[in-house]
Amino acid sequence: MEDDGFTTVRRSGRRRGNRSPRAPLDHKTSSTISYTNQTTSRPRDRQPTTEQRLEKVLAILETRRRQLLEEEGNSGKGKDRSFVASWTDQLAAIRSILRDAPGEREGQLRFTRIVCLGIGITSESRESQFQFILLDMLQEAFQIPTKEIWVYDPLFTSVEIRLLQSRGYQLIPKNECGKHELDPRHRTLVYMPHCPGKLYDAFVRQNWAERLLGASAVLDGEKTNTSGVSASPRAVLLANDFRGYVENLPRRKVEKELSALYRLTPHLSRIAFPSLPTSHIASNAFNSLVFQYICEGESGKVDWESKPSEGAPTEVASTEVIEGELHIEDHDAPPDEEELSRRLARTVIAKG
Repeated sequence: MEDDGFTTVRRSGRRRGNRSPRAPLDHKTSSTISYTNQTTSRPRDRQPTTEQRLEKVLAILETRRRQLLEEEGNSGKGKDRSFVASWTDQLAAIRSILRDAPGEREGQLRFTRIVCLGIGITSESRESQFQFILLDMLQEAFQIPTKEIWVYDPLFTSVEIRLLQSRGYQLIPKNECGKHELDPRHRTLVYMPHCPGKLYDAFVRQNWAERLLGASAVLDGEKTNTSGVSASPRAVLLANDFRGYVENLPRRKVEKELSALYRLTPHLSRIAFPSLPTSHIASNAFNSLVFQYICEGESGKVDWESKPSEGAPTEVASTEVIEGELHIEDHDAPPDEEELSRRLARTVIAKG
C-alpha cells in the first residue's frame, strides 16, 4: 500500500505452465469462416428458367401485337392509314390471285402451309417479336393448321423452341442453309423476313421447278377437273424485294453469286406490304418486305429445265452446319455475346 492509501497493482511475470491452453477452432467452423470471407457474403442470383423466360416473352408479344394493330401511323398528320386497314387490303389482293384455284371457296385462301426461315431471336430482338406476331397473323388470316407452320432460325434458343411448341408450330429439325425444298402437295406461303441475299438465292435454286415455284391450276395429288380454271402460284414469298439485290449490285457479281435471283426476279409479280412511317415502332421489322409470286402468264417464260448455278461459298462456310442437325441446348440462360458470335460464325450464309 502506498502512503496515499491506494494499493498499487503490479503485473507479475507470465506463468507459462499454469494457463489452460486455448481451445482450437473447430475445423468446420474455420472452413466456413474462411469460405465466407474469401468468396461472397450473399448467394448468387439464380438465372430464370426457360419457362420463366417464355412467360416473359409471351407477355411481350401481346404488347407488340397491340402496338402493331392499335397504333396508327403518323396520326397527327391525318394522312397515313393504319396498319390494319392496309393489311386488310393486302389480304384481299392475295385472295384475288388464288380465288380461281380448284376447290376454292369465296373469301378463303388456299394456302395449306407456311414455311418461315430466318425470323431471328424472339426473346432478344424487338424486330423479331413483331415479325413473329406477323407469323401469327398469317396463320390466322389464312386459316392454316398450326401443324403446317414450319419454322427455323440457326440462332434459336430454348425459349424460341418452347415458343413454337406453345403455338403448336413445327420446328424444322436441321439447318438447311436456305435449301428447304417445298412440298408440291401444298400451296405454300414462304415467309423469310430480312434474310441475306445468298439465303434467298439458295432457297430459290433448291426449288427451281415449275411444280414448286411456278403457277398451276392443280397441286400434285389433286384429282380435279381443271377445265376453265386459271393457274395460280404454287408459292408466294413474303420476303425482301429481290429487286433490291439484283438491281443494286454489279451485274457480274449478281450473275455469279445470286444467279437464281437474277433469273427469277424479272418474272415476279408483287403486292406491296403495308408501309409504316419511320416513327412507327415496328417500321424496321417490315421495311422492304413484299409479297412476290409468279403468275400464270410468266410461269411459261422461265427456263425451269436449266437450274441456276450455285454461287461461290462465303468465307464463313462450314460443312458441319450444312448437313448438321439442330442441337437444342438445355440451358436456362440466354446466349451471351460470345455465344451469339460463335453461332454466327458457324452459319453458312453470311449476312450483308
